[in-house]
Amino acid sequence: MRRIKIFILAISIVFTIAFAVNEYVELSKAKYNLELDISIQENVMLLKNNENQKLQNEIKQLIDENGNYKKEIEEVKSYTDYLDSRLQAADEFFDDKRVYVPSNYYFIGDRRGTYDQLVYYLNKMFEMPVDYNLNVFDCSEQAAFMERELENHGFKTDIILGESPNGSGVNHAWIIVYTSDDFAVAIEPTAIMGGMDGQTQKFFASFKSEGRGIVYSNKNSNYYENYDYRVHDIYEAIELASFEEFDWWLGMWKLKQPYYGESSSIGFEVN
Repeated sequence: MRRIKIFILAISIVFTIAFAVNEYVELSKAKYNLELDISIQENVMLLKNNENQKLQNEIKQLIDENGNYKKEIEEVKSYTDYLDSRLQAADEFFDDKRVYVPSNYYFIGDRRGTYDQLVYYLNKMFEMPVDYNLNVFDCSEQAAFMERELENHGFKTDIILGESPNGSGVNHAWIIVYTSDDFAVAIEPTAIMGGMDGQTQKFFASFKSEGRGIVYSNKNSNYYENYDYRVHDIYEAIELASFEEFDWWLGMWKLKQPYYGESSSIGFEVN
């Protein structure tokens, strides 16, 4: 009977030890899994932090680059706005000046006049509408008038501005005609008279081979060189000097008072 009790006690001890060992093993497994999970989570968080930092660095770089691009874009926009304002100002200037210049000022056509045709036109056809009148219909108005008449009769003509070729020291205006047979012909507008005196002058000039007002280079080369400005039309002349210097139609129609006006944008006034 005693042996049976001892056997039962031994079996109980074995089962107790086995149960304790099993519990220890399970607890060890749970601890290991917990530590593994913690390690994995820590690694995941580390990776996330690294990726976030990398992403933040890339975003910062993009922001910096975009900031530079934005600055460059703003500089380009500022410059284009400046150019637009200059173009608008130029358009307004020319629109304003063209309002005051008579409409259909120039006819569209070929400018193929020869030298002989120029002489014929000056001596037999051209008429200065009125006599010279300082600050009303003086050299600048006369030059502008002749430039238009010659252009509209087939002669390429430029207005010349500079110190008087005769050495008087004052500013002056005259014209140069470029013929289709390659002659450059300077003309002194003030040498051509208006009114009845002009008719008389034209009558006697019709018997001569030299055109009225023409100044040949062998007589005075200053008309062909050393001048200050050469302009192609009335609009360039107005922009360079002033409207009042070249408004010949007002002087011709007696609608203009003597002009002693303000200096032009380049300080160029002619007499």
